[in-house]
Amino acid sequence: MDHARAVSRLLRSEDPVHIAVGERALWSIWFRQAGPEAAEILHAAAHRAAEGQVVESTRLFNRLIAEHPDFAEAYHQRGMARYLWDHYYGAMSDLLRAVQLNPIHFAAMANLGHCSVQLGRYEAAQEWYLAALRVHPRLTGIRPMLRRLQDFMNPGTALPA
Repeated sequence: MDHARAVSRLLRSEDPVHIAVGERALWSIWFRQAGPEAAEILHAAAHRAAEGQVVESTRLFNRLIAEHPDFAEAYHQRGMARYLWDHYYGAMSDLLRAVQLNPIHFAAMANLGHCSVQLGRYEAAQEWYLAALRVHPRLTGIRPMLRRLQDFMNPGTALPA
């Protein structure tokens, strides 16, 4: 995790190859933070969550978090699963913990924005999206979300640069 901040500088590059390398490296660091066994369990839990296996994935996420309470990616992945299952408050709790543990976790920030939209907290959503862009200025899909949100909240006003 000590290298993550240095790697995150690649996300500010103008070169798409640098950005892609930076993203891949960060995901690798984040998934491996708690060691290879935890990473394997995390991959299995995320796969089960994507397949809708709520009980099994939740059991695996909870086990990981109990064994590695500072494993930011475990919170992030459980938060994403909770979001997919429409458990927005639980998702927000997990995603906030992920950001507390890993203040450059742009995906957790973006997902907090998505949860905030679902809960009608549009100003909070805007702040989370902007936070994600401060870390990863070219994060796919966030600028269009911000524009739609801005248009919804204040028709006719411009998005801050």
